[in-house]
Amino acid sequence: MNDQLPEGLDPVDDGGVPASARRAASVTLRRDGEDGAATTASLMDPANQSLADALKITFHLLQGAMVVIAALFLLSGFRSVREGEVGIRLLFGRASGGELPPGFQPSAPYPFGDMVKVQRAGKPLLLDSEFWPYVQEKSRDLPIDRLPATNVLRPGIDGSLITGDSNIAHTRWRATFRRSDALKWAQNVQPDQEERILRAAISRGIVHAVAQTPIERLLKQSSDDQGSVASVAKELAQSMIDDLGLGVELERLYLDDKIPPLNVRPRFIEVESAASKAAKAREQAAGEAAESLSEMAGEAAEPLLAWISDYELALARGDSAGADAILARIHAVLDGRPVEIDGVEREIRLAGEVSSIMSDARLYASREVSSRRAEYSLFRARADQFEKNADLTLRQSWLDAYARLQARDIVQTLMLPSGARGIELIISQDPQIIKDLDRAYKRLSTERAAQERRLRQQKEKYLTESGVRPTT
Repeated sequence: MNDQLPEGLDPVDDGGVPASARRAASVTLRRDGEDGAATTASLMDPANQSLADALKITFHLLQGAMVVIAALFLLSGFRSVREGEVGIRLLFGRASGGELPPGFQPSAPYPFGDMVKVQRAGKPLLLDSEFWPYVQEKSRDLPIDRLPATNVLRPGIDGSLITGDSNIAHTRWRATFRRSDALKWAQNVQPDQEERILRAAISRGIVHAVAQTPIERLLKQSSDDQGSVASVAKELAQSMIDDLGLGVELERLYLDDKIPPLNVRPRFIEVESAASKAAKAREQAAGEAAESLSEMAGEAAEPLLAWISDYELALARGDSAGADAILARIHAVLDGRPVEIDGVEREIRLAGEVSSIMSDARLYASREVSSRRAEYSLFRARADQFEKNADLTLRQSWLDAYARLQARDIVQTLMLPSGARGIELIISQDPQIIKDLDRAYKRLSTERAAQERRLRQQKEKYLTESGVRPTT
């Protein structure tokens, strides 16, 4: 067929529609479509703008939220360290820097970093069963005197210690500690294992310290004694803790209770009671001795006793010169004169009974000297008178002797009548005079006996162990 159509005719499509008509419709539709698109675009512009604005706001909010989240992430590394705590900054699991003091401290946020806080003071440890007889829970508060006594110790149940003299003792302890090096502690100690490690170290120190101490000294001392079992045990335990690098320092180790085995405890109490009574008696005797010495010689008592001992030792050695020098020093003190001690002259005041005795002795000596001088003067005067007139001196001496005789109580004078050639006397003793004489004699005997007894007691006070007695 010829595809060309005669001039003036439109080609027809498969549907029978002329091409001209199809073109006209297309032009019409295109025009209608352009007008509709313009109308639709004009209607969609506000919605698109609102959506764009919403998307922009959402984007800005998302940016702000990301900034806030990042800031919170960074601030999450800041931690508060309270009083009594120490902070340790961690970075990738390792400690970074030193110990952080209390306050608000920064650190890298998790999971890059973290902060470990360590409490300085540890909870006190009670070692009240390791070395103590087994006691049921309901009987733990009972006094020691009421604990049941047993004759055997059950290994693994009853705790005990062996002392330095191979005796058995029971003790209870209390320890306080602090974490002095928080970094070492955090690196080397598991918190749930800390108490077990410290108990083991302290128990080891206690066992070694008690093994060096006799039971008598253990039962008498306290935790505050210098060089006590508690201080030695603390040093040994601290040495072990330092070797382990725990960063822990023991502050105090207290020995709260110490007892011998319960079945022999009454015997120990009896010994302690006897020792206490002996100490009290010694203390009382020392006080009485000090009081007696003070009453006897005052502050001069102690040096006089020391010099007397030195004097006796010098005599025992045959050192006459030394004995004379010491005796001269004693005489100087008794006479109230200063003495040389360590190259310095000092005046030691003499007081008390010795001072009174020395005063009486000086007074007696003064009276005796005066009396003897008076007698000597009288003798010299009578000797001169006798050389000049012997008869007169003899007559006067006889008259004086007769007068003294007449003055005696036992002499009775009888007056005879003048011119009597003789008289017969029946002489008998006057009963009253006899009574008076007997009373006077007894009084004199009593006074002499009392005086001799006082002198004997005074002499016995000065008796020494060497048997040297004071001269009279």
